[in-house]
Amino acid sequence: MLLASLALLLLGVTAHAHPGHDDALTKVQAIAIAKAAIRRMIENGEAVQGELLAESWIDAEGRASCEATPVYYLVGLQNYAEGQKLFVLLDHTGQFRRARFKPDFAELRFSSFPVFPCERW
Repeated sequence: MLLASLALLLLGVTAHAHPGHDDALTKVQAIAIAKAAIRRMIENGEAVQGELLAESWIDAEGRASCEATPVYYLVGLQNYAEGQKLFVLLDHTGQFRRARFKPDFAELRFSSFPVFPCERW
């Protein structure tokens, strides 16, 4: 419940945010939103690339990373229990777009914008 409330609060803060501006998501915010999206996917029984995610993704304690362009955020979530890393693509407002096990999203691959670590913003 607390995490859901935090995610809603963060989404409200990010309504007009996008990378490269003062109101952009922070690394912590982007990671929290990505984790909340994964939790919703598990609760709703949604698959990632045809694979249902194990419950261990809800509390995955692995390393998280965040990169951004002026249009998207790419959050990587490591799950040591599963031995996998899951990548979550968020748009500039912090809305969940999709998740994959590899960071090869077409939106980033064919973008004219470079990808930078979220710490830059």
